[in-house]
Amino acid sequence: MLVAKLPVLYKHRDLRFYPSWAYTLPSWVLSIPTSLMEAGLWVAVTYYVIGYDPNITRFSRQFLLYFFLHQMFIDSRKHGCLVFVTSVTKHRAGNNTNFSLGEAILRSRSLFPESYWYWIGIAALFGYTVLFNLLFTFFLAYLNPLGKQQAVVSKEELQERDNRRKGENVVIELREYLQHSGSLNG
Repeated sequence: MLVAKLPVLYKHRDLRFYPSWAYTLPSWVLSIPTSLMEAGLWVAVTYYVIGYDPNITRFSRQFLLYFFLHQMFIDSRKHGCLVFVTSVTKHRAGNNTNFSLGEAILRSRSLFPESYWYWIGIAALFGYTVLFNLLFTFFLAYLNPLGKQQAVVSKEELQERDNRRKGENVVIELREYLQHSGSLNG
């Protein structure tokens, strides 16, 4: 959808109809209900089915995580920068008897089990969302379209348009009319 709108956006920008942020801000705000709906659907379908803790605060935290993850993904796709993060984890066997199952899994994969890392992750996702929207606004404001896309009008057609505007009758031969309408074979 965005690719189809780009020529119009570039034309509006070049003619100074509105700045590029006037497009990016509404598109970001209008993506919020979609993110809320998709995050709610995923959490509702997976959270209790997988067997996570029935605590409502953890349910809400996963919902918040999915919401910001969806926002970040949508905004990263808008300007063409998909972020692929690969992590190499080492599997270690050790004595994890003093930890809960979730904390033991995090520790066995050398991840941070402290709860404040959740909020750091949420802040990072929000930061990426803002960064991607700022980059998208910057790209719309300063990058030029590929090639010039201008309409080419023949002199005859231009003259016909001028005659129609002036109110003069335009006489077209039947053969020419049928050729332009696609009704004539051969």
